[in-house]
Amino acid sequence: MGRIAKKKLPNFVFEYVDGGSDDEHTLRRNRAVFVQYLFEPKIMTNVDTQNFLIAAFGVAPISSKP
Repeated sequence: MGRIAKKKLPNFVFEYVDGGSDDEHTLRRNRAVFVQYLFEPKIMTNVDTQNFLIAAFGVAPISSKP
């Protein structure tokens, strides 16, 4: 996705979003952690019964829609 973004976005926008500050330690740690997660889209599911309310940090539900 980064290659597509680099082609489509102006260079200064891509560099701002893609890069990190100083030595980019936090950026590297974030990428290392997110590699562990697998996002699997649910295809062909019944959307009539979907519940888009989620609890964030154990507090009141918020609405989350695609």
